Amino acid sequence: MRIKYQEKEVFETETFLSPGCEVEVYIGNGNNSLKLILEFVDSDENEHNFQLVPIDNKSLRVILKNWNNPLGTSFIEPIEIGTLSHRKLYILLLVRKVGSQGDVREITLSSYIGEEVQNGED
Repeated sequence: MRIKYQEKEVFETETFLSPGCEVEVYIGNGNNSLKLILEFVDSDENEHNFQLVPIDNKSLRVILKNWNNPLGTSFIEPIEIGTLSHRKLYILLLVRKVGSQGDVREITLSSYIGEEVQNGED
């Protein structure tokens, strides 16, 4: 199956459970991969947001503040996070809190590749 829309093509999609700790996700394989670190931060504020913090040219920390809604919290569109195989790389993330107690979250992460980038680093 191949899924495309606009200038983007689905590269990988995974759904998994996290027991409330930091999660490492690798997009791609071997030397041609990007590491995402998903960090969940809960606070007394009602506002939910996210922050992208580059670590190096192969690693990115994604801080998700108050992404703890049982109905789900998501980006409203794919977010560009870098390049993979000389093409733009995007992610779309959906997080649902599981149950009323504990910190288990169901995470669906889709990565997309877009248009080719001249001299794009992997």
